[in-house]
Amino acid sequence: MRCYICNREMKQSRSEADCVQHNEHIIHSGIAGKLTSNTILCKSCGSKYGQEDDAEFVKLFEGPMFMLQQKHKLSTSHSNLENRKIDAYYYPEYDLNNRIPLFYTKGIFRSKKNTYCIDEVNKKIKLFVVVDNDACEKRAREEYEKENEKPCDYSYERCYNIPFDEHIGLVFSDSREYFNSAFAKGLTKIATEFALSKGIAREHLNNVIEIKNNGEAQLKDEVSIIPFVPQTEFDIEYEKNRTILERAYPTHSLILFNQKDNDGHNLLICYVDLFSTFQYYVLLNRNYEGKDIIETYCQRIIKKEIFPLDNNARPKDVDIMRQELNVTYEELEGETLEQCIKYLNTKAESLAYEDVNDNFYALIDAVGENILNQKINQLLLTQNFTIVGYEQSQLIKQQSAKEHFRIHNWINLQKYTSTPEQCLELFETHPEKVRCYTFGKFKKFFNYCIH
Repeated sequence: MRCYICNREMKQSRSEADCVQHNEHIIHSGIAGKLTSNTILCKSCGSKYGQEDDAEFVKLFEGPMFMLQQKHKLSTSHSNLENRKIDAYYYPEYDLNNRIPLFYTKGIFRSKKNTYCIDEVNKKIKLFVVVDNDACEKRAREEYEKENEKPCDYSYERCYNIPFDEHIGLVFSDSREYFNSAFAKGLTKIATEFALSKGIAREHLNNVIEIKNNGEAQLKDEVSIIPFVPQTEFDIEYEKNRTILERAYPTHSLILFNQKDNDGHNLLICYVDLFSTFQYYVLLNRNYEGKDIIETYCQRIIKKEIFPLDNNARPKDVDIMRQELNVTYEELEGETLEQCIKYLNTKAESLAYEDVNDNFYALIDAVGENILNQKINQLLLTQNFTIVGYEQSQLIKQQSAKEHFRIHNWINLQKYTSTPEQCLELFETHPEKVRCYTFGKFKKFFNYCIH
């Protein structure tokens, strides 16, 4: 086993002079990542990345991690977020360019300055104050009167402890000059190390790894990263209702696959989905010459009580329960999905459960005659396939594995999912739509954390 950065043979040693084997977090521990590998990066190189690029990447997610800690008392390597004040904005007219700076801490939103906004719907002048007193309200009111030559006759409302509503959004990328660079490097590292952990040689990752003449390597700064945006009926409905459809929400998910583009190039791509919110394709190789591959990973972020699986459970839920019960793939090898469900439920029968499947099927019924109702419901009820784990799935072997783009659907839904090429075309022609979608996804996650 060689470290993919320094190219030295790794050893199980305590000597600093040796290339010491290191248990590398593929998804950063600072964002509650659990996936690790001790075959890709040595301790010295891992420490260097941890202090530099990894630290910057994790810092970007202080807001999301803080919100999850507030709701679930999430335990991570960055538990010091508990006493932090997290930046937020109030958008009076849902305009991303017109906003009032807030901060959030311990369940409360407050304004950073004495200011105002006009609420046309409720015919009020909202006066945001930094301290709950008449002096601050006076300053906010003076600002309104100064900027409006003909003040309207709306009533005034002092806003100190600001309740959460649809106008509030958490800050993620704003006011961070290094954001794009740190975000891209973090996604690249996750995608690269996932591919390496699945046996892809670093020579096959030439779009993300630069190998020097002396054999050492480094991650490239300029990498092709494509934002995922749903464009098919299936994906649109799924993303719109994801918090209901996924009982493990929010999750971290990865998919490594190869696919030919319109010009015949065999692309090696990793789909990275963090917090069920930040969704990107990372291009690892434009002319991949290795074997066809599809490798997937999914984990919970919030540890939840294990619920029993019914006979209509999706393979993704089955595998999440397998992980929580520490059941190996070998224990389920060759079993049908129904047999896997029975085995896992028997193993977990001593635990207390509650039924959560009604929410999913209520959504299916409500959707009506669209693709989600016609296709997903039909396929979810299909029991004539086996589940042997991500690496060995017989279904994947039989049905064009390279066309599977999403971890959410283990069945053959390639006709209904949004491909990397579709997402790239939209990103190049309508970047404003991509921005709108990503903002909406973050807002949905934010809403989940607040409520």
